Amino acid sequence: MIELNHVSAGYGKTEILHDISLTFAEGKITTVLGVNGCGKSTLLKTLVRLLPVISGTVTVDGVSAGTLRPAELAKKIAYLPQSRTVPGMTVRQTVLHGRFAYLSYPRVYRAEDITAAERAMRTLGIADLADRNLSELSGGMRQKVYIATALAQDAPVILMDEPTTSLDIGAQLRLAETIRSLTEDRKTIILVLHDLPLALKLSDEIAVLHEGRLLDTGTPEKILESGALWRAYGIKIRPIQTEDGTDYVCGL
Repeated sequence: MIELNHVSAGYGKTEILHDISLTFAEGKITTVLGVNGCGKSTLLKTLVRLLPVISGTVTVDGVSAGTLRPAELAKKIAYLPQSRTVPGMTVRQTVLHGRFAYLSYPRVYRAEDITAAERAMRTLGIADLADRNLSELSGGMRQKVYIATALAQDAPVILMDEPTTSLDIGAQLRLAETIRSLTEDRKTIILVLHDLPLALKLSDEIAVLHEGRLLDTGTPEKILESGALWRAYGIKIRPIQTEDGTDYVCGL
């Protein structure tokens, strides 16, 4: 379990997050929402110590994240950033990068590392692409490769910053189904999304940020009732019932 206790963080002397206290539930999908610049990506980077905590504490399974060595933290939290260059590597080579936390220098993959990578590729349905170059794949398939890399990392918590960006609607929905399936293995998923209807449909919990502060947190139903999304975005969101369950419509 990950907990933030009165955390303030940012870039250099510029504080972006202010006094955030938040718990991410084990085995659940929590999505962080808010307008551009509100601190969503900053929050994820703070969790994996890419940005320093100015005040407060981040704990992982009851242990201060600041006391964990990078390899120890990587065994607990996998992080998929919003933007990344496409490496000139095969799918298998990319997924094997998820095992770096378990290797000493020089990095020589062991049998268990290869097994973990193969298992992750099968889970994501990309085993048949193992020898394909990543640059040859569609955006949706590349995202599956990155998620497989996180699975190979064998971390119980996975952070994803805008994983559906630049994907067409079909690829977005298929990726959402893939993300949901990860919780069947008790993975804790923390997302940043801009697509409010998708976030409300996919998530178990929602955390709403506004100007670096936590407005509210809770189930999608609670967040809708609280008015936090109106305060954050200035829009109204209405649930509608369909044959496939609840969908959401946004309007002014």
